[in-house]
Amino acid sequence: MCIRSGTKTKAVLTILSILMFPYNSTGGGFSPDSGLAPRLVYPFAHTNVWHMACNLFVLWGIRNRLEAIPAYIIAVAMSWMPMWVDKPTAGMSGLLFAMFGIMWGRTGLVWKCAKTGLPVILTMMLIPNVNGILHLYCYVAGFVLGILCDRYKRSF
Repeated sequence: MCIRSGTKTKAVLTILSILMFPYNSTGGGFSPDSGLAPRLVYPFAHTNVWHMACNLFVLWGIRNRLEAIPAYIIAVAMSWMPMWVDKPTAGMSGLLFAMFGIMWGRTGLVWKCAKTGLPVILTMMLIPNVNGILHLYCYVAGFVLGILCDRYKRSF
């Protein structure tokens, strides 16, 4: 059975982001030396209202059905990869890039995927205080998962 969803998942992710917003004021997000708990909640902690609004705007703009659970697992797993940032990472964009990677991977359009997603990620790497490398990890991992699921006709 494929775990896909739409409006209900968007609503749950939005509520979690709003409820977790105060968490960031007490040092939310993860750093390279963080344990498990900060890595589990960082997608729902945001640095400010503008950051949260931008992530939720993108979330609600996704027209395809969401692969939220696999994307969340990818985002948490990728938080253990090497990072070259000195500030804690918080926000839903890693989760969103994993969702986009899964969606594109299911299409099998490797070059279109690269032309569409990678310029955005590479541009984000130039923005101060944005963990662009995490976005890249999540996007690529999601894309690979999407390809594997499409190739073997499996669902999550």
